[in-house]
Amino acid sequence: KTLKQNLEKLGFKVPGKGTNLYGKQTEQKVKEFQKYYGLNVTGIADQTTIDKIKQILNSPLQNGKRHQDTVQLKKNLATLGFPVPGNGTTLYGTQTEKQVRAFQKYYGLAINGIADEVTLNKINEVLNSPLQQGKRHEKTIQLKKDLERLGFAVPGSKYTDLYGAKTKEQVIAFQEHYKLAVSGIADEVTLKKIDEILKSP
Repeated sequence: KTLKQNLEKLGFKVPGKGTNLYGKQTEQKVKEFQKYYGLNVTGIADQTTIDKIKQILNSPLQNGKRHQDTVQLKKNLATLGFPVPGNGTTLYGTQTEKQVRAFQKYYGLAINGIADEVTLNKINEVLNSPLQQGKRHEKTIQLKKDLERLGFAVPGSKYTDLYGAKTKEQVIAFQEHYKLAVSGIADEVTLKKIDEILKSP
């Protein structure tokens, strides 16, 4: 029963009434949990799995706790279009949890409101994207062409590989128009949306 409750807290809810039966659905959720956190996928709640569950449940980056890393987490969330209201303190409160959940949902992660390693890795991945202001990447050229086709032309020199302030402005305009998280970074969700519209019949 405790296992099922803990899995639910971590975003892997086992369907049913939370009985003491370890059935197929429990096994399935344990497998999903193991795969998500890079453990051996056995469907058995072995010591490694139990330890991992405890580690995440004891994370300092969750509602009601204070930690120095929460300050940077809030800054990063704001950069990515998930701003937490307030003064950016060390408190991980309800608003922080809400924005972490929104971030997790947006990027297709397990939704638990805890800034676990998978969430933090995803934040870093997006923050380190080559498709953002100040960076040069060959994909920026295609991005500019695609934006222009969609009515968000980047003014200035045609199709260089530099992602400058004007490119960022147009990406923000695109994200706002399509109700995406507004970061000015051409992340996977933005690129997928561009692709989807370009492929529309």
